Amino acid sequence: MNDPTAAPSEEPTPAPTPPPLPAERAPLVELGWNGWLEADFQDLNEPQALPARVVSVERGGFFVAHHADEIEAPVLARLEGTELDSVAQPAVGDWVGVVVREGTPGIVGVLPRRSCLQRKASGRQGRAQVVVCNLDYLLVVTAVGYDLNLRRLERYLIGSFAAGVAPVIVINKMDRVHDLRAIEALIDDLGVEVPVVFTRALEPEGLTDLQPYLRPGLSVALVGSSGVGKSTIVNRLLQSDKLATGAVRETDDRGRHTTTRRELWRSPDGVLVIDTPGMREFGLWDAHPGLERLFPGISQAAQNCHFRDCAHIDEPDCGVLLAMDQGLFTRARLDRYLTLLEELQETEAQAAESLERLEARRERGQQKKLRTRRGRRRKHWDR
Repeated sequence: MNDPTAAPSEEPTPAPTPPPLPAERAPLVELGWNGWLEADFQDLNEPQALPARVVSVERGGFFVAHHADEIEAPVLARLEGTELDSVAQPAVGDWVGVVVREGTPGIVGVLPRRSCLQRKASGRQGRAQVVVCNLDYLLVVTAVGYDLNLRRLERYLIGSFAAGVAPVIVINKMDRVHDLRAIEALIDDLGVEVPVVFTRALEPEGLTDLQPYLRPGLSVALVGSSGVGKSTIVNRLLQSDKLATGAVRETDDRGRHTTTRRELWRSPDGVLVIDTPGMREFGLWDAHPGLERLFPGISQAAQNCHFRDCAHIDEPDCGVLLAMDQGLFTRARLDRYLTLLEELQETEAQAAESLERLEARRERGQQKKLRTRRGRRRKHWDR
């Protein structure tokens, strides 16, 4: 019997309809263009500009494509106007506005990113490195053997969640001898529901389970260590041997960097695939939202701590320690969370120091220019 005092059930909110596309944008649809991007492009307010997608990046400039057929031979464009910082500069997967002046194309603006996967740049400079932008799925590729590591998977998932990209764990080389129960236990230890796909990239039907994530017009990127088979998977998707592949060492499964740069390709089936070089480490950057997504129970329990800056170690009235004692999560899971949280805090401190040094250099530069102008003026007056 229905309860007359119960609140009426809400109808699901329909998905918003994207703005219509001009007819001249039709060639861009195969690159992932849509009405929302068209609206962002109009906000650039550059009447002479044309939209394009960044296919690859080199020191000499940015290779962009205006049409799906141009991916094989993209156009080299320079960045015009004020120099942007490393994060704001165009990256592979970005949409940009391009203007051709005297036969030379130039990028006049970067459209807002739907997603942006970042990691901490190597070294202690406290800088971010953009890996890839505007994805539908991030394929986190690992393989049976030494690379199948819980902590490595956690890092990629945190980065993916923080970037706003749906992750898919791809466990490759399932043709090797393996313990399926141990693999399933490792996935269970992640503590979150994430799609997991088992592949055999060298076998004819080895990528069948990946098909739900490879629809035409979708953008996917492959990340992972060297030697896990990313380039082999990409070659299978492209139905050609565009990317070099190599063997791995038997002692530790380490592979050589056969992929040297990030590059966007379009498969014969219409999927936009981005291969990335193997990463020895994935340093977390600005990833607190991703950490909370991967450890929701701990993050929720932290709201009950008595102290706002509780370190969850031995503080009184710690909601996290109480939740652990109640069996809501294990000590091992908490230790992994605290290690990652400490890394994020250290990275934030390094970033603050780096920004302070940068601002100090800019201030010194401004003072030097001012002194130079004053000196020239005095010399002129003395004459």
